[in-house]
Parts: sequence; C-alpha cells; structure tokens
Amino acid sequence: MAAAVPEWELLRETASAIKSHTQSRLAEYLEQFEANAKKLGVIVHWATDAGEHNRIVLNILQKHHVQRLVKRKSMLTEECHLNPFLEKHGIEVVDTDLGERIV
Repeated sequence: MAAAVPEWELLRETASAIKSHTQSRLAEYLEQFEANAKKLGVIVHWATDAGEHNRIVLNILQKHHVQRLVKRKSMLTEECHLNPFLEKHGIEVVDTDLGERIV
C-alpha cells in the first residue's frame, strides 16, 4: 500500500518527527491536557502503575454501583489485567472489539 502513495516517505518522516517532538514534551502536553479538560468539567485521574490504574477504575465503578461493564477492548486494559481484576471484585466485563467484528 505504501507504494501506492507517492509522498509515502515524506509522510513517514513527518509522522516520525511529530512523534519525537511529542515524546520529548509529553509531560508538558499531558499537564496542558489536564488543565483544559478540567476547564470543561472533566475529572482527570493519574496512575503511576497498573495496580493504581485498576484501583481507580474499580473505585469509580463501585461509587456508581456498577455490576456489569461493557467497554472497548484496549491494549492498556489488557496490559493492566483490568478485566480479571474487576471480575475478581464481582464486576462482569464484556469487551467489544469493532475491528475484530469487521474482520
């Protein structure tokens, strides 16, 4: 598919430069995101590791008396082992994966 796009190499180099720039200023961009999100009434949670991530999610779900959860399948929640953690705490989890369904 790359050969079908004449400017493929330029696009690849541009994307690489954007990625490098963003990673070099990631902390600043995350803090900027948090400030803007809070202005819109969003609550932002910070987690230092998978365990803290899972506890934050569980606390939110328990606060709202959630017993069943339908969520999008993601690498983050797989890497954090969120589903087994929630199931261990009595929450039924159903993952959706639109890409998988399309294939």
